[in-house]
Amino acid sequence: MLDGVLDMIPNAKVSVVGLSRNHETLQPEHYFERFVGHLDERTALIVDPMLATAGSMIATVSLLKARGSAALAAGVPE
Repeated sequence: MLDGVLDMIPNAKVSVVGLSRNHETLQPEHYFERFVGHLDERTALIVDPMLATAGSMIATVSLLKARGSAALAAGVPE
């Protein structure tokens, strides 16, 4: 999905959030992040190719808001 987004928005800056599901609690756990600078000045487009229960999307939105992102949008497959 990222390649398709970069084809449409070639100058986009890419940040990465790593989440995995805790098999005991079934909750997403954050294990990695690498953000570009000035999140408060950018629109964050969240690309989630494995959206099922939306737990990872909710966790990512919460993390971005905590890091100062003001504008968010989501891209998910059909």
